Amino acid sequence: MENLVKATDFQRGIHPPGVYHMLVLLPNETRVELFARQAYQNFSAQIDLNDNSDDLAGAVSQGMAFRARDRQHYYALLIDPRAGKYSLIRQDGDTRKELIPWTDSSLIKLQKDVNKLRVDAVDSAFTFYLNDAKLANFDDKIYDRGMIGFLVANADAVKPHMHFDNLAIWTSDAPPQASTLEPLRKNPNGDLVLIPGGDFILGSDVNRDEPPQMLPLPDFYIDRTEVTNAQYRACIAADICTPLQSPDSRSHPDYANQPKFDAFPVINVTWQQANTFCGWAGKRLPTEAEWEKAASWNTATRTKSDWPWGDAFDAKLLNSDESQSGDTTAVGTFPPDLNGTVDMAGNVSEWTNSVFRAYPYDEADGREDPKTPGPRAYRGGSWAQTQGKALAIWRQPAPPESAFNELGFRCAATP
Repeated sequence: MENLVKATDFQRGIHPPGVYHMLVLLPNETRVELFARQAYQNFSAQIDLNDNSDDLAGAVSQGMAFRARDRQHYYALLIDPRAGKYSLIRQDGDTRKELIPWTDSSLIKLQKDVNKLRVDAVDSAFTFYLNDAKLANFDDKIYDRGMIGFLVANADAVKPHMHFDNLAIWTSDAPPQASTLEPLRKNPNGDLVLIPGGDFILGSDVNRDEPPQMLPLPDFYIDRTEVTNAQYRACIAADICTPLQSPDSRSHPDYANQPKFDAFPVINVTWQQANTFCGWAGKRLPTEAEWEKAASWNTATRTKSDWPWGDAFDAKLLNSDESQSGDTTAVGTFPPDLNGTVDMAGNVSEWTNSVFRAYPYDEADGREDPKTPGPRAYRGGSWAQTQGKALAIWRQPAPPESAFNELGFRCAATP
């Protein structure tokens, strides 16, 4: 989660040795922070809450958000330690519904005391415990799966400073049903791996303009490797693709045409050229959402990772600036990613179909229309970029007519 202790919108971050805090700067404001790591349906989650404000005047509440689809769609159990009240809400965009209206409870420890909140969710049934005693229960089935997070709802308190600690989550969710589609689709212009359909978490808490959201995607296939020089030359030979803007790589003259670089990724390719190649190959460019799911989402565990192999950066697993190769490497030089692809971090960045627009992501808003003007999004970092740009969530824009020696592509296909 974010560590922005000097932010001007609201301050949040980690107090040593590991207490998360949120300081809301304005009245009549609710702030939500979500763990963009895993999605849950049936779970138990426990958290310690306490009000660490300097001034305890005014009304403010804090609590746990759960089954959150995004920052505007979630359930939340709120505790007001100043008034000794609790409430269950359902946030539906701009509409907030009190499923349990504000209710007094002697279980709530007041002022700065710590309150231990537990939420149990089984299908549509919710049970809430406070300080090891049952607080309430409720049934609702609007949101059936989502993220867990923290929130502070400030009414008129002066800069309430709320603490969250010792979060623990247990889940009884069964693994998703396996797809009946073939896991590897052979193709003479590049084999594809299956990415099973279902919800995943797009975005993160790293950038406020790209907040996390649960996004459903159907089954799709994506190229196992980046498109190579040899594959692109075959499209030129078929009189479909146009020649590259430059045949050179950073350190290899005529890189695109020398047989020793046949298995290296094609570079210096525009978005239009990438789109044309994929169409010729019986495929299409992946959307940003598809690319990020393939690069970060473990379908079996419903968890999201920072890089395509996991959460710990390792320069031995990709061709980035840290490895100091100074140029591209042959596709598949590094071990496979978590979903069977290779090189989704590093080597070359990759065009997607999507127009670069702010989140929330909505494929119906024109960003996936090839005729929509504007810069297109590319993903994945490159041999010349550092680990931060190799993150699966990292997005970068470029005019569709641009081409340079760090940018290539891979294709996708609909079953």
